[in-house]
Amino acid sequence: MSDRSRGLPDAPRWQTWLPHVLVVAWLVYLGLAVWQHALHSVQPPLYDPLGYLSKAMSFWRAVEQGGLFNPLSLEPTARPPDTLGWVGVSRARRGRPR
Repeated sequence: MSDRSRGLPDAPRWQTWLPHVLVVAWLVYLGLAVWQHALHSVQPPLYDPLGYLSKAMSFWRAVEQGGLFNPLSLEPTARPPDTLGWVGVSRARRGRPR
């Protein structure tokens, strides 16, 4: 049942597209923020996505085998198992001089 058939007034036209504009503006802002972060990074942003891709392949292979496994210790391990990347990493390992 439409708003007109219920006797409700139509919403102003800007209310229909405002949420879409806000989402697009937020995505543009996030994209620019990530781009600025990548520009100032010393290490090229190529290695993390490739590592995540190969980790995902290992994960799905282990799922197909059907046994129990620890998803944090699957190969390839770029970091020690069961740790987060930003916890306990020295300045030298992040590619910055001491």
